[in-house]
Amino acid sequence: MKPVFKWISLIIVLSLALASLAGCASSTATDTASSSMPTEAIKKGDLTAHIITTGSVRANRAQTLTWSLSGQVGTLNVKMLDTVAVNDVLAEMDRTSLPQSVILAQADLWQAQQALADLQHVETKIAQAHLDLVTAQQDYDKALKRATNLSHITQTGSQANIDIARADYTSAEEALKAAEDMFKMVENEPANSSTRIMFQAEVSRARQRRDQTLYNLNYLTNKPAQADIDKAQVELEMAQAKLTAAERTYANIKDGTPAGEIAAAQARVDAAQATLNQTVLKAPFAGIITYLNVQAGDQVQAGSMAMQMEDRSRLFVDVNLSEIDVNDLKTGQKVNLTFDAIPGKEYEGQVLQIGITGSREQGSVTYPVVVEILKADDSIKTGMTATVRIQTREVKDVLLVPNKAVRVLNSQRVVFVKTAGMPLPQPVAVTLGVSSGSMSQVLSGLNEGDLVVTNPDNLMQMQMSVSGGE
Repeated sequence: MKPVFKWISLIIVLSLALASLAGCASSTATDTASSSMPTEAIKKGDLTAHIITTGSVRANRAQTLTWSLSGQVGTLNVKMLDTVAVNDVLAEMDRTSLPQSVILAQADLWQAQQALADLQHVETKIAQAHLDLVTAQQDYDKALKRATNLSHITQTGSQANIDIARADYTSAEEALKAAEDMFKMVENEPANSSTRIMFQAEVSRARQRRDQTLYNLNYLTNKPAQADIDKAQVELEMAQAKLTAAERTYANIKDGTPAGEIAAAQARVDAAQATLNQTVLKAPFAGIITYLNVQAGDQVQAGSMAMQMEDRSRLFVDVNLSEIDVNDLKTGQKVNLTFDAIPGKEYEGQVLQIGITGSREQGSVTYPVVVEILKADDSIKTGMTATVRIQTREVKDVLLVPNKAVRVLNSQRVVFVKTAGMPLPQPVAVTLGVSSGSMSQVLSGLNEGDLVVTNPDNLMQMQMSVSGGE
């Protein structure tokens, strides 16, 4: 523990001052002044650091609804504290009190919708024409294949070809019978006999040959009737005609209506609908009505407030933290909240968002932090002031000094330590760590058992006068 300031001149000044006041220059006066200063012994303990700040409660969403037109309120469908769903009609103006252009917007909307439907119907016709073309092409392909097959059979089924096919079949039948007779001569031999295997294979080859020639003969002798051939040709011609018609229809309308024309028609519908939308107030989100400023039959002006609503599904508290504290936070960190308006009750919250862009006010930089209130109840109202307590760090079994004993002298934190043999407490530079509302962790400068002055304001004034305000 080392003193950081020279006290010789200070002791002289104090001694002269005490001698003048008491009428004598004795050491008793100095001892009396020293003993009258309250002290506290430095000791070890546990310390939890908290950030304590305040902020205002806000709802998840809040909005003021205003009238877009001047006129008379026709119907009011809600009252205070009603719960509404998104797009619910909350109030509607009496259309007879509105300008003629707004009243006629209903007719404009109907006409614009009809024009758009007509244009869009062309698109439907194009799609149907394309489908008809695909179907006609498939039907034509089938008819062409059938007619071609019948024509091929007619061309190849001449009598000469039939005679050749019949002779081939007869020869194959005789060869099969001969092979079977030969196999009967060896069929009682063992299954692994090479002779038996050879004749059995010959029977199989002969049977395959007989079957093939029979198929050819049947194919040539089943000549189609002329009526079937004529029918297939008629069906082909009809399919050709349908395909040609489908191609012509699709070619005539495939380009359809220009996209710009459809977009323009849609814009006319949207414009008319937007005009009509000005006559009603709809809920922009699900929530509750928190304030009403209108009744049915009231005359209102464009831009005047009709009502307010909130989405209270989630409640938040917005606070601003200094650049020193903000880096001790992390999202998801637990928070304790209390309200002066709700005495005796504590709520739990968590850090939801931590801003990364600070703002400078009165020489200090602060960052916005959003805290969400968990399990909020109806006692919490938007706009209420909340005291937010956030635990940041915790240390155990460390030297602690009362915050009221710490001062800043010549840009350095100091405490005044009472030392045996010295007429007055001495200033000692200290390095502090974690701090709470009343105590701070001592990292260096003090030892356990040191007596520190807990109200050193007079000593600070004396030191400043001696050092010339440095």
